[in-house]
Amino acid sequence: MIGTIRTLLPILGIAGLGYGFVSSTKEALAFSEQMGKVSTLLSTESLPILTKYSTEVKKMSTTFGLSTKDLTDGLYEILSSSIEDSEALSHL
Repeated sequence: MIGTIRTLLPILGIAGLGYGFVSSTKEALAFSEQMGKVSTLLSTESLPILTKYSTEVKKMSTTFGLSTKDLTDGLYEILSSSIEDSEALSHL
């Protein structure tokens, strides 16, 4: 019994790591898709601001305990209402 437990512990640990990797990969993909949606409202000249948006949305998510989806949806709505690209984060 003890031998079985000792054998299973490393396997369970690897499975846990695998779950964490899959979970974080899904979150990263979802965030990328969310920012892709925001990018559709930016002109080619404004696309470099997307990096700043991404960084700030992640910070706000941590600071305020909001999901990146809620924040990117809000950013999308702000940009949709003709707020200047450079002003959007201050309205978020």
